[in-house]
Amino acid sequence: GSAARWLASRNVLTRPAYDALDAQARQKALTVAGVDAQETLEKIRDALADNVREGASHASFRAKVLEAVDAGTFLSPRHLEVVFRTNVQTAFSEGQLSVLQNPRVQQGFPYAAYDAIHDSRARHEHLAMEHHGIGSTNVYRSDDPVFQTFRPPWSYSCRCSWTPLTVRQAADAGVPEARQWLASGVEPPVPARVPMPPFAPPVGFQRAVASAPLSV
Repeated sequence: GSAARWLASRNVLTRPAYDALDAQARQKALTVAGVDAQETLEKIRDALADNVREGASHASFRAKVLEAVDAGTFLSPRHLEVVFRTNVQTAFSEGQLSVLQNPRVQQGFPYAAYDAIHDSRARHEHLAMEHHGIGSTNVYRSDDPVFQTFRPPWSYSCRCSWTPLTVRQAADAGVPEARQWLASGVEPPVPARVPMPPFAPPVGFQRAVASAPLSV
């Protein structure tokens, strides 16, 4: 699918080379902290892509990647999990976005819902994004710089997800603008936007977003 193709096509870079890229270029690159060998990075990328293609599973990724690289490649089992979850979540998110960027699809889903995982590992900032949307909901205009900046995953081991919404779905979720749009049949001339939250993605996850400064 789109997610597997996106992962397989990512350029593989060492950490110093990755850190030197601008935000837009980073979206097309992959690096793993503590791993510098080009061949090893390529094997990890390919294992990630194969895993997404076959059905993402942390256990199967672990088995596949440890067959392909030295046992000492990863700093710890937790490091391996971070690599898997961060990159697979990103692949799914980018694959979903690539489908929605088709003009025939895009206009049907002007909103997006942000969903965090509610457990003991959830971080405060990630939970906060469920209430930072339009009217304190978890719904954002999909072209809002805030959503573009914080579209999951936006940090290491981010397990949050997002779902494209139609106008009716956004109205059902309690978004005032969407209710008005649905009732009148006319798109509001000024789309609802929300302010940037008082926190930002880490440097490695800052995206090049039109009208949204990377220093948020």
